[in-house]
Amino acid sequence: MKKSTIWFLTIIMALTFLGLLYVQIMYLRNMIQMRDDQFSEGVKRSLYAVVTRLEQNETKYFLEEDAARIESRFYPRTNLDGTVSISSNFTTPEGINFDLTLKSDVKKQGSDQYMSYRDLIRGQYLYQKGLLDEVILNTVAYTHLTLPTNSLV
Repeated sequence: MKKSTIWFLTIIMALTFLGLLYVQIMYLRNMIQMRDDQFSEGVKRSLYAVVTRLEQNETKYFLEEDAARIESRFYPRTNLDGTVSISSNFTTPEGINFDLTLKSDVKKQGSDQYMSYRDLIRGQYLYQKGLLDEVILNTVAYTHLTLPTNSLV
């Protein structure tokens, strides 16, 4: 073989090696970018799940706190003498404050006559939730119907 043929083959092999090295570097760079994107997406999903869970827990806490406050206002209290009393206060539009206390003897009145106030409050919240859902759906439907057709992507 001639010396020029050997140099020519050496240059071709060196260029091929550099080309393969470039392809491998680009492949590794793409793999690293893809792994970073997958990690970022996983972190975003995890954060979204945590935020959603915290919002639900916070809403549950405030609803339970509100229900306990309402229940404590209206729930019958058993006194030491065996009577049950329900206390409430209210203000008239004229600004007059009234305290109302209803007392009853549990022995005379059966305890099964008292409806569970927790169930009553739960029913009130479910009704309000249904109304809120209906308002949201109507708002979304109204917004969807009033959007101009050229603004849709």
